Amino acid sequence: MFSNIEDFLIYLKKKKLKIFICTNKPKILTKRIVNKTFLKNYITKFFCSDEYGVKKPDKKFLAKIKKELNINDQEIIFIGDSIIDYKLCDKTLINFFLYFNKRLRYPKKIYLKLKNNNKIIYDYKRIKFLKKLI
Repeated sequence: MFSNIEDFLIYLKKKKLKIFICTNKPKILTKRIVNKTFLKNYITKFFCSDEYGVKKPDKKFLAKIKKELNINDQEIIFIGDSIIDYKLCDKTLINFFLYFNKRLRYPKKIYLKLKNNNKIIYDYKRIKFLKKLI
């Protein structure tokens, strides 16, 4: 779990926003992680690639989720920590933010693009700009 994430989830819940997980992890593992952590108190639903027969960054995965939830790109704020997440949202109207994971290396061009557009979160305690969107 990333530091200070629970504070952010509390904030989102107070705002009555739905929180979803979109992952390439199998459902059995995701369910175990969610149910054995504080995430169970905040997550509305999780979407796992093995249930949908397609993996991120394939946009079909996202299309199936949007159809099931009956939402469009403008209703989504997607926070991901990988280039796969970025690629899933690239060339859509989805408002994407990269949670900087210091264990990962990001392509310089993508990193600079996101940084220049204030689309990188380094710490969930300092996300005032994101709160303005919610």
